[in-house]
Amino acid sequence: MNKYKYDYDELTNLVTKTDIETGNNWQYLSRPRPGKLVCNTKNGVTVAALQDAGHNVRVKHLRWAIYMGQTHIGPDVRLMVVPSTFRKDPNYYFTPKGGYTHVVIKLETGEYICVSSECSLDDPFCYAQGVCTALDRLTSAELYLLGVK
Repeated sequence: MNKYKYDYDELTNLVTKTDIETGNNWQYLSRPRPGKLVCNTKNGVTVAALQDAGHNVRVKHLRWAIYMGQTHIGPDVRLMVVPSTFRKDPNYYFTPKGGYTHVVIKLETGEYICVSSECSLDDPFCYAQGVCTALDRLTSAELYLLGVK
């Protein structure tokens, strides 16, 4: 059962989210759906196809970043891998190259299938290419379990 009710106004492109229990409302502008991926997987599997087959799919992008924080001793600068959701944090400067993409697929039976890809420090990081490379690493047995091939 959903906790929220969504209403969409096509004229204003405004989404109204209502909490069913409390009646609180939030309004925000609808974002356009992302365009088609710029790459295709060799096995033909996409995140949309997995979701249409009833699987829960989570994609996590990790990027190399330079952490520029402050400690009680002084400045703290180091290179580390952080989630790409830290982009707006002023303490992290993301490097344009290198990173990791993890795709976690939860089957309806409760089992998980996890695949990953790595972008080398020589290549610019591309979210779509990372997802495609990770999905290409699914084995034929995993594709059979997923029922998408």
